[in-house]
Amino acid sequence: MLPSRLPIILALGSLLFACSGADDADRQAAVARESEAVDPPGVAQALSLAGQFEEEEMTNYDRAIACAAALRISARSLAPMTSGETSREVQMIGSAANLFAKRAQSAEGSAGKNVSDDIEARIAEKQGDRTGQAQLAITCANSLG
Repeated sequence: MLPSRLPIILALGSLLFACSGADDADRQAAVARESEAVDPPGVAQALSLAGQFEEEEMTNYDRAIACAAALRISARSLAPMTSGETSREVQMIGSAANLFAKRAQSAEGSAGKNVSDDIEARIAEKQGDRTGQAQLAITCANSLG
């Protein structure tokens, strides 16, 4: 079991920042725009660090698959920014991904499904959206409570 979700969330937050792709000029322009405009209602939630599930009516199996895939994508993206696949951060994120894979195996409706294949298919589908997957990984890590 994971000793604490804080290191995972910190590692994923760093990954999210690194994946955002914004440079200093973009940040300065954004700060200037923020000081000139007032955000419309609902913007704060849309810009929150944690993501949301694409479909609120996902099954427990689908949520576990989505979380396992998002965490694995995030771990792969984080590895080059740390000491590699063996870094503590990557290992902890991998442990969380494995926990969600186990949840998928025991979820209702998982009979006859191949969890590993479904996770790999989800990774192949979503690996281009590193920022979105990092946000979802944070949401998943928060759900470990």
